[in-house]
Amino acid sequence: MKNIVILFFINLIIFISFALFSKINCEIVLKNPDTIDYILSYGKNNREISLVNDELLEVQIPIYASDFNIQNVGTDDVSAIFINGDETDSFEQIREKLLQIKIKTLFKVFKYSILATVLAKIIMMIFFCKRKENIFDKWIHNKKVLYFSFACLGFFVVLNFYHIFQNAVDVPFMDEWEAFNPDCLSSKFNLNWIFAFHNEHKIIWTKLSMWILYSLDGWNLRHQIIANFFLYLACLGALYKIIPYKNNLMPLFFIPFFSDVLIDNALTGFQSQFYFMLLFAFIAVYFGFVKENSLKNTILFCVFTIFSMFSMTFLVGIALFTAYFIKERSRNTLIAGILIGVGIVLFCINSPSIPQNTSLPYQFSFWSYFCKLLTVGILNLKLPVVFNMLFGGFTAVLFIYVLRNSSKKDFLPYIPLFLLSFALISGIALCRNYSMFVASRHLTVVVYLIPCIASLLGKIKADKVFCIFLITIFMSFTYSFDNFTELKEAKLKGKEVLLDFVKADKLDNKVIVPEIYPYELSKKVHRAVELNVHFLNN
Repeated sequence: MKNIVILFFINLIIFISFALFSKINCEIVLKNPDTIDYILSYGKNNREISLVNDELLEVQIPIYASDFNIQNVGTDDVSAIFINGDETDSFEQIREKLLQIKIKTLFKVFKYSILATVLAKIIMMIFFCKRKENIFDKWIHNKKVLYFSFACLGFFVVLNFYHIFQNAVDVPFMDEWEAFNPDCLSSKFNLNWIFAFHNEHKIIWTKLSMWILYSLDGWNLRHQIIANFFLYLACLGALYKIIPYKNNLMPLFFIPFFSDVLIDNALTGFQSQFYFMLLFAFIAVYFGFVKENSLKNTILFCVFTIFSMFSMTFLVGIALFTAYFIKERSRNTLIAGILIGVGIVLFCINSPSIPQNTSLPYQFSFWSYFCKLLTVGILNLKLPVVFNMLFGGFTAVLFIYVLRNSSKKDFLPYIPLFLLSFALISGIALCRNYSMFVASRHLTVVVYLIPCIASLLGKIKADKVFCIFLITIFMSFTYSFDNFTELKEAKLKGKEVLLDFVKADKLDNKVIVPEIYPYELSKKVHRAVELNVHFLNN
């Protein structure tokens, strides 16, 4: 008991230290800003900040700050304020919100201290207690363990679906409003819109599903969100199929896929682009790296790679072809290079210019964000830069191990899976590095590495690390689903405001509903009324 108490207080000191150096993220959406530079003040500190884009200010303040303000910015100048992702109505409520964050942080410190103490005790038992038999080997060869693992996974699948079904709302959210721009969604099939860029992406399968649903039910977003869940299950089924080494504990490593951490994609119909991209990529890996090498399978590999590219980004094609080139250099590789190369060229026609805030690979900020995304995606832990870099290095070492053993057939599917995630993370670090926190929509391209790493650790007989990895990820991910309810309430509030504007015929006024879209919506709602979209009818 004495050792446990000592361990707890050591962990408490460590997590308090982390908490004291942590930052609070704040995003402020301004109305018609007249300058790009502002002064942030908290306590006796003043520093300059600049607009991230035409309307958005992003700042970080220490957690010990009791209040802050931005010079020459008043309540009337602000459309919305988000503190750690939660909306705040005005500057007057900031003090209250900061106090709530401090209280939550204190509870988290105690929670993580207790969890770390339990984990440390388990690690000590695994490494230092004498055993007459290898428990790990006993587990992975016991069919009852497999049934138990699938039963646990099934529970979380049903739990996740229940919360999605209960909290899905049919009002468009954030980027979904872009469908109501001129020459976009319409009753007639609009091929130009289907193939048009959305930012730097082409999301033809998502747009196609939006048009099909609009044709069937006026684009009821509840139906799209629920359909996305089953698309997600198909994606994970394909991943489970292609993972080379599956022991009886493997289903447990799929449980984090059903955490509330991944809320953005779970409750937004538009985010099916991530699911389509990964589903087609996993099918491509199946034909290119699991099935025998033949011309037919090579062509299918290329077809599904191109399908995946046109779900979101051409980086998929670069990653999967690179993996295919590492695997072998034959006539089929040349055919794959030509087909995927043509797909990349077609993708890049009329591509938009590179954003000004691009972070390039020779910059430290690129790799810092890259490793941060890896750490948050795999461990769901927000750690200092040094620890992010260390974990990024650990993941790189695993990948190098795979490369060195790539001649063995069982190791081949790991190469495209790791390269795919690395390429997608690079794209995010390149173009989305301006944000101070990792958006949960991006974590889908990282979380799928969890069962891959677990499979690899099991393959190389790192049983102790395997068990620690399982305990760590299960403790770090959350399953409360409070965020689902909060997002539902925000969407319903925004929907009510919109319907009031429509019923009062006030769409000629400036319509801003920050709960669902932080910019002016008047023209988009006008278009939604013309299309008679589902959410306007109830």
